[in-house]
Amino acid sequence: VSTQRHGVLICRRTQDPKLPRSWSDVILEQSTTDTETILFASPPLPSDFKIVSVSGAGDCFTAGLIHGIIHDFSLVDSFKAAFIAAKLSLATFSAVPADMDDRISTRINDIELSATPILI
Repeated sequence: VSTQRHGVLICRRTQDPKLPRSWSDVILEQSTTDTETILFASPPLPSDFKIVSVSGAGDCFTAGLIHGIIHDFSLVDSFKAAFIAAKLSLATFSAVPADMDDRISTRINDIELSATPILI
């Protein structure tokens, strides 16, 4: 679930066998239910970053997340890839930057991303 500029909330079952094993590296406190909710806060943009167009940023976010999943990234790195892809889209008039795939993998370690468990 998008929280706009604040980040993304994900909700999932704590013991969901359909999720890749690499996604289990986020250690969370167990709630009283069988679900968990995690907030991934949007990494801040540099003060000199100029948004050229927002067209395609959401689609690129989704593409970056899928990129992480199919390349067996951890949960955190998959969301890093999503935020990187969205940022790349914001910086160009093209909805989807032509070299986005190559640029995602080379920038994964360039950003910090916080994952905050939320007990509901």
